[in-house]
Amino acid sequence: MDEENKGLLIISDIKEVMRSIRKNIGCRFNSFNLTGPQGMIMGILSHSDSGKMKISDLSKKMGLSNSTVSGIIDRLEKQGLVERKRSDEDRRVVYVNVTEKFKKNFEDNFKNIQYEIEEIIKKTPSQDIQDILRGLRLLDQLINVMNKEKKKQ
Repeated sequence: MDEENKGLLIISDIKEVMRSIRKNIGCRFNSFNLTGPQGMIMGILSHSDSGKMKISDLSKKMGLSNSTVSGIIDRLEKQGLVERKRSDEDRRVVYVNVTEKFKKNFEDNFKNIQYEIEEIIKKTPSQDIQDILRGLRLLDQLINVMNKEKKKQ
């Protein structure tokens, strides 16, 4: 197999894995009337140490742009699941946190989703998990090196 075909195979496999993840997680969030990305944000927020995060931090965790995450937050805010609050120390900083409505109605269900995912991981041999993580990190590093080289040109 030549290098070009390997690259296409990697991209195809990543897209297939992402499709499977979206399908698996997305169908669980459908019962809450949430999209997969909305559910992911709610999960990240509900598991953050302080219960609040800046949109830029959420964007990094999700691998999405600030504007995309901001749009998702807008929709979650309309549903009453999150709220934006300005920092008392620096009024330019805006935090997003889950609301009491979310805590009352959804938190236990999100814990069940997380438990199911953890069960899948537990059934996977430790070496396989390490191999997956190592491969993903290596791919990320290679892409970052390539992007840095492009910027220099």
